[in-house]
Amino acid sequence: MIAVARQLFNKQFSEQKYQKFLSDLDQEFNYKITFRVAESPVFVGQEFKSKLLKAADEIIDFIALPDFKQKMKGALPAGLNVPNEDAHTMFLALDFAVCSEQGEVVPRLIEMQGFPSLFGYQDFLGNKFRQHYQIPENLEFHFGLSSQDYWEQLRKAIVKTTHPKTLSSSRSIR
Repeated sequence: MIAVARQLFNKQFSEQKYQKFLSDLDQEFNYKITFRVAESPVFVGQEFKSKLLKAADEIIDFIALPDFKQKMKGALPAGLNVPNEDAHTMFLALDFAVCSEQGEVVPRLIEMQGFPSLFGYQDFLGNKFRQHYQIPENLEFHFGLSSQDYWEQLRKAIVKTTHPKTLSSSRSIR
């Protein structure tokens, strides 16, 4: 972890400031967030970032195997199977725990999710942390992309070349 960033954040943190942060999150879209919001971002150094990316690549390589669905048949209760499911999800969020094994910090998978809304939320949350706390500019939360470039990639993935206003949804991608 990046000790300097952690120390800077901890110096700024207070329960009152965190409550103001939560209130701002809720007010942005006039919606009370019903899940627990982390008190702090995680400040990951380059070494651990490499471990996270390697772990993610290994998981994705496994799920991308042509016979993955056959291998996993029966892993989910029948009531949780999705009808007309695509061969592979377009959106995948991997949640890792930070563990210690033999004195080394390692990532361990907690859960996988495939909800596109998570990707919009992560940008929203990252920018709100920056709005409420002083976070070093050289730290990023989009793997090197700006928020604008990140949203452009999301737009291309979701709507391709279709103009968002022509889609059946009443909301559009930025």
